[in-house]
Amino acid sequence: MAPGHPRGTTARWRSLLPPERPPAFFRWAKLLLLTGVLVFAASAALVPTSSSARPFLDGWLYDSLTVLGALVIAGRAWCVATERLAWALLAAAIAANAVGDVVSTLFVGNNAQFPSIADPAYLTFYPCAYIALVLLFRARATRTAAGVAIDGVACALAMAALAATLAFGPIVAATGGSVTAVAVGLAYPIADLLLLALAVAMLVILGWRS
Repeated sequence: MAPGHPRGTTARWRSLLPPERPPAFFRWAKLLLLTGVLVFAASAALVPTSSSARPFLDGWLYDSLTVLGALVIAGRAWCVATERLAWALLAAAIAANAVGDVVSTLFVGNNAQFPSIADPAYLTFYPCAYIALVLLFRARATRTAAGVAIDGVACALAMAALAATLAFGPIVAATGGSVTAVAVGLAYPIADLLLLALAVAMLVILGWRS
């Protein structure tokens, strides 16, 4: 086939597209993530809190799992064009949380200072996760009955009310201290409530299989 033939041009363009299967790097990350989750779950049940291994398990092993989780989701965004932006933002959210974990392990530790240098990374998780969930919802909720949407909103509000009741103690505890400490302390429970409400609404409206 001549180099200038349209089919040859199409083939060259296709060679530049992301592969349908994740590269080996992402596949190994997924395997390591599954293995690490099993090890961490077993350690939580079998290794006592007084063990000298707990700092490593709760620190570096846990941090490694969040990093691997971000890589696995990034692999999904890289290989599949459908909903790529949503999955990329979700990978960014998990990566921000992973950065917060690593910074906390390296520089914060048991330091009682609040807020810490890890909090900006932790808080970055929320806007990325919100936008990712909204994009996933828009891509999948092509035709949603009004009754189903109302049910989803009602369930989301009910879950948010229940979670607010459970989080009342942390919210009250966050009202003391400096202005920055109060703002950051309130940001976490409020952001968690919004994320929970959004996730519940999506599950109800789209269905569990989505």
